[in-house]
Amino acid sequence: MNPTGPRLFRPPILHRVLLMAASILVPRPDRSAWRARQDRRLYEWWLLVERGEFPRPGAELAQLLRDAFLHAWRQRVPVERFRHWWGSPLAIIELACGAAALLALCTGGFAYSRGLLRLAELLLVQPADLRSDVLVAHAFMLAVGLAVAATTLLLRHPPMSFGRVAAWALYLFQCLAATVLISVAWIEGGAGLRALFPHSEGVRVLATLFASALYPAALGSALIWITRDEVRRCPVCQHRLEMPVSVGSWSSVFEPPATELLCAEGHGSLLLPDAEDTAGRRWIALDDSWRQLFRHTPA
Repeated sequence: MNPTGPRLFRPPILHRVLLMAASILVPRPDRSAWRARQDRRLYEWWLLVERGEFPRPGAELAQLLRDAFLHAWRQRVPVERFRHWWGSPLAIIELACGAAALLALCTGGFAYSRGLLRLAELLLVQPADLRSDVLVAHAFMLAVGLAVAATTLLLRHPPMSFGRVAAWALYLFQCLAATVLISVAWIEGGAGLRALFPHSEGVRVLATLFASALYPAALGSALIWITRDEVRRCPVCQHRLEMPVSVGSWSSVFEPPATELLCAEGHGSLLLPDAEDTAGRRWIALDDSWRQLFRHTPA
């Protein structure tokens, strides 16, 4: 039988429309063949449903459509290309911009933050304004968050022995983006939590205390993760290093345990001690003769 057979055996129109929508993700040269295969698969599944082979046909067909969308997405963006993008410095910039846009969309263009700025301008004219305590409370918590961030960077940031300007630029961008985004999210999120309980002062106070405690913890954790991420990046191209291999042993004095990581572009390898010892870190640069063995060429 073929998918254009008797009307009784045709899948519901909703499933066919969803499959058509999934086919849009497939590159145009492969779209017709992909659509034919998926139509055949959907038709065969629906034949089994009509025969009563599946007690829960809705769940089975939903799984089929979910697999079709995932397969179509992988046809458009192969896994290797996505991994290459995910480990690149461009992904950090794009994700930071996307997070800022999403935050602006969810908060009405940073409405509460803009209100605090207008209040600060008003206090310059009328210092005795009774609403100054709101601005002081936010300024105090921002100062606490910045103090936590500075302390975290001083204690956790290892010295960059490679001295690359690009490494410092990316690292500072990550720190600045995380500080700004988390601070704005705390301001807007705290206002949103308080707005959920307009008539309960006790719950509003608890929500404020919860947001205030979460803010420095989230900021410090983000900066620690950024520091660890920076260590595992190639000092030449700033891509995240891949293919970790464990070497050495805890029982050995001359070969302590470490993890060796390779740059997918073939710029070199990094030996990273498993212990918190920055002195044992070693970057080995590879010349151009090795480049073809490691070059990442996504399809």
